[in-house]
Formats: sequence, structure tokens, C-alpha cells
Amino acid sequence: MACEYAIEMYGPDAASLPRIAEQAFDEVDRIDRLMSHYKANSRLSQIHREAAQHPVPVGSELFDFIAEAMRYNRDSGGAFDITVGPLMKAWGFFRGEGRIPSDEELAAARRHVGAAHVVLDPAAKTIRFDTPGVELDLGGIAKGYAVDRVIGILRRERIPAALVSAGGSTIYAIGSPPGHEAWDVAIQDPIEARRAALTVRLKDRALSIAGRSEKSFEAGGIVYAHIMDPHTGRPVQGMLTVAVLTDSGTSGDALDDAFFVLGPQRSQPLLNRFSGAEAFFFLPVQAGDHAAPAWTMVHELAEPQRTSPDFEALPFAPRRYVAYRTASPIAIDGKLDDPAWAGAPWSELFIDIEGDSRPRPRFATRVKMLWDDDDFYVAAEMQEPDVWATLTERDSVIFRDNDFELFVDPDGDTHAYYELEINALGTVWDLMLLKPYRDGGPAIHAWDIAGLRAGAAVRGTLNRPGDRDEGWDVELAMPWKILREAAPDHRAPKPGDRWRVNFSRVEWQVDAAGGRYAKRLAPNGQDPLREDNWVWSPQGAVNMHMPERWGSVQFSGRNAGTSTEAFVEDPNERVKWALRRLYYRQRRYRDAHGVYATNLDALNASDIRVDGIEFRPVLHASGSLYEITANGFDGAVVHITNDGRVWVESAR
Repeated sequence: MACEYAIEMYGPDAASLPRIAEQAFDEVDRIDRLMSHYKANSRLSQIHREAAQHPVPVGSELFDFIAEAMRYNRDSGGAFDITVGPLMKAWGFFRGEGRIPSDEELAAARRHVGAAHVVLDPAAKTIRFDTPGVELDLGGIAKGYAVDRVIGILRRERIPAALVSAGGSTIYAIGSPPGHEAWDVAIQDPIEARRAALTVRLKDRALSIAGRSEKSFEAGGIVYAHIMDPHTGRPVQGMLTVAVLTDSGTSGDALDDAFFVLGPQRSQPLLNRFSGAEAFFFLPVQAGDHAAPAWTMVHELAEPQRTSPDFEALPFAPRRYVAYRTASPIAIDGKLDDPAWAGAPWSELFIDIEGDSRPRPRFATRVKMLWDDDDFYVAAEMQEPDVWATLTERDSVIFRDNDFELFVDPDGDTHAYYELEINALGTVWDLMLLKPYRDGGPAIHAWDIAGLRAGAAVRGTLNRPGDRDEGWDVELAMPWKILREAAPDHRAPKPGDRWRVNFSRVEWQVDAAGGRYAKRLAPNGQDPLREDNWVWSPQGAVNMHMPERWGSVQFSGRNAGTSTEAFVEDPNERVKWALRRLYYRQRRYRDAHGVYATNLDALNASDIRVDGIEFRPVLHASGSLYEITANGFDGAVVHITNDGRVWVESAR
């Protein structure tokens, strides 16, 4: 397999780690002796010498491995092909430095390439070639298999955290290193080898990388890489690097080579077969004669069929933030350089709208909040390698561009809340929703935040396809005189008050070519790929209009940077959530029976508990309407109605 293997691991018994490492490296050596085409005494070399003459018994392990490789060949439409050995030799990649073969040499090599030349007998566990000259090259998948075997050893030894690397191109992570949530692994810049193009976070999954930087040569101003297109017999052009995240090194090694040949669009159907898989395509950018080489990245996600989530079963843990007062004015220009922001804490990094079950966002996003007597301030910092925007008219549907979005529910009843969207041009769309769409809406698009100040600033260039930007930032100042319309007692918040808030970022996948941007298309070739939605507080589903799942912002009377204040939980939020669970059950009951339940036994209400108080809800039902109440903390009564509105009636 001709590469260096490295293992970093942590375990409770330090004295046993050297023994485990030795066992793991012995397993790598065993697989190398079995599958290497560089070693004359390997079983693979024996197959090459004899399989054109007679069936060669190979044993269950090697037979099953080759059979799996042949399945990848079939599933990829021939893009992944272990019979490219003759092509690798013809192009000088087997032992030499690379060369361009003559047309005659290439034609001769291609006659020996193709899965049809390999005859497998599952009963006898034999392999036969139907013609002399066929050779298998397992290098594109054997490294991943060896990594998977090592991972199996480490898991049997109960190693809780390890990183196994085969030449840096196939890597698997078990758990996470001490003090970290995951292993941070850099993907090399395909042009500037000393730089990292992207850092991915690995935890109990594999990263496989195929790139022309591994083996390549240049002739006539063209770079020829070692990854062959089996259909043409030539090295793939138009691709720099492909990185794949999957649940095994074997599948990742097969997919990265296949995707290198297929490109982003044609790879999607195969990617969709691997739940949770991701692929990163690094493509060269067509630049002018004197422009420096550049690249762009396309990120694809597996898109299996999804079922509607069970909202009640989803984890419920809204994020929290303490917003401090600003002691100095803020110039709203999007630059985030006012001294007032320095004392405000950053939020957590945004995650996928569905939560931790989905891949982490590929670009970082975070926010800060401040307030004073006049305004609510928000600052957002967004990583973005190529910033673009098109919409310039206020109240356009801004999420058709990449955008940043704010949602505010002042009284936390999930009704009468605000939404604001802004793109990198600073164009805004602000609206008010009387109810969530699930409960009948409507949205009032003519509503504006009078006196809104909004600024967007680009760290780099705007609308210059293919260049490298750092990102873009947003500043917002929203007057309390408008936001108080739906607030308790129609007033601005006081210290200690809590409002429900969430933030979202919409990110489209685009190609930058020919001096313009084009959204990547779905496999049907007509519709754009679904946008990514990254949020501060996870929703559990692709739906921002579930205000009960938004985060909670507590307004502090202290100036930012002077001292800190702990977030104080309102225990009645637990009662509200218990009633929300009954709301979810009522919706499911109505979907099944056409009417709402008229008694709580039909909703299995007795299995819902609230920490710190006895939860004894009361249902009042009348035709198509219902209200459920429950005693809350401190003598309060908590209500929820069939349209989802939830509120707390305090003790008098």
C-alpha cells in the first residue's frame, strides 16, 4: 500500500497502549502482504501471475474484499475500477515518475481494463481473468480497509479515543481527544500545499481524500494525476481534490476515487446511498492568462428520504444568552469594530437547523447582542470564502440569496413575532407573523421596523466569482418603540426580562464560473439543491417557525465587560414545554382521527412529568377547539390552545 500509517490514541491503561499499537501495525503489515502489488510474494501478485491461466483460490477475506470493490464499480457506473492497473503502468505511475503513453500503448492498456475481465466464483472463492494482461490495483481502496481493520482492533481493546491515518489520505477517528469535542483534521489546499483549505471535525467517522497532489506530473503545461477515468483511459482533468466523509474507510476510499471521476452532479445519486455522508469537491477556477491559480469548493450531502420528525421526542434544550447594556454608542455599519462590542460575549457557533444529527456547518457563524434604552443590537460574524448577493429591493424574498435572519418573540407565547432577513448588500426583509404557519399564519409583509438601522460589511470582495474572501458581517439596531408592540405590557424589556430569540443563516451551494454564480442543481437537473440552514438554537426540523424551540435572551442591567450575570431559568418554561408536548399529541391525534381528543387519557398525558411540580393538566374541549391548563410554579396557571399559543397567568 506504499504509505505510512500513524496512530494517536488515548486509553485508561497507558501501559497497554504500546502493545495495542504493535498489534495494529502488525495487522497493517498482514494486509499489505495480502494486497500489495509492489510485493512479488503478495497474494495479489500471485493472482496477477496465474489468474489468466486458471482460477486462483484466494481465501474468504481477499475474495470478499475484491467482490465488494466490484460492487462499488457497478454502483458507480464504472467510475471506480480496480482493473486500472494496466493504465497506471502505461502512464508511468506504477514505479516511474509519470509519462504520456503513445496512442498504441494506451489502446493496448485499455483492452485489459474493465470489470468484465474479472470472473469471481463465490462458491469456490476463486478469481480468474478472461484474458492475459489484466491487473488489479487495490491501492484506491486497500488503505481504507486496513484503517477499518485497525479501528476494529482498537474498539475491541476498548480504546475510547484514537486517530488512525493512512498516509494522511484515509483517516478514521474514534471518539475525541481529551479536552475536545472532536478531532480537527485539515484538508490540504490543492494549490498552496502549505495551507489548509478546510478543517473538518471527525468523530466516529472516516475522512478519505483523493487528489492530484498525491502522484502527478506535468507535461506541456498540463498536470496529469494518477486517478484514471476508466472510460477514457486518461487521468481525470478538471478536478483538484475530492474529500469524502463516511462511516468507514473502505467506502470512503472507493467513493473519493469515483467522485473524482464523476464530478459533483453525477456523484449525488451514489452519495445518497450512504446515509450521513458528505463530499467536498475542489475544482479549478478558470482564470485569465496572468491570474494566479485558484479553486472553488462544492459541498454535497447525502439526501436520503426523510420522515417527519417526532417533535416531542426531539431533544429540547434552547440555548441561552445574557445581553448586557452598551455603555457607548454603536455605529451601525457592519464592521463590528466599535469598542462596545468588545465586552459582549460571543454566542455558541451555529449548528444545522436539525441539530447535532446533521453535519456541522462548513462555515462558522456566531452572534453578539447588546441593548440600551432605545435599541436592541445584534452583531453577526459569518465565515464565507466567496461572498455574493443579488437582491437590492427592500422586502424582497431575501433567502433566495445567502442571508442572515433574526426571529424575535417578545412575550414567548409563540404568536405575534418578528422576522428580519438581510443579505450581504444590506438589503432587508422585515415582517410580522400573527401565528406560525403551521397554526394558520398569516405573515404581514407590509409591516416594517420603523427606524431600523442595518449594516453589512464584506471582509474581502462582493460578487467577484472565484476569489477568496474571509466572510461578511452584519450589525442591526432595532428600536424598542417598534419591538414593544408584541411585548408584555407593550414596553421595552427591563433587567431580568427574557425574550425568545433565534438566528438563522441560509447558505446556497453555487458554482463560480464564467464570471457569474449559478446555484448547484439537484439530481433532477432542474431545481436548485436545497439550501443549508444553520442556526443558533437548533429547531430539530427544517422549520424556523416553531418559536417554542428558539433560544432565550436575558436582558442584564450591567454594562458589557464590567461583570457577568448568570442566566436565571424561569421554571414555568418546563410547564410550558409539558403542555407543548400535549399540543404535539393533539395534532397527531387529529391527523389520525379527524378531530381533537376530548380527554387526556387518549393523549397518554399521565406519562408526562415536570421536575419540581406535580403536572396535572386539565383539558377543555369544544368541537374543533381546545384549551389545556396546568398549575405552574409560584401559583401561576399555564395555558395552551389548539392554535399553539401558550402563556402564563401569574398569581394575583
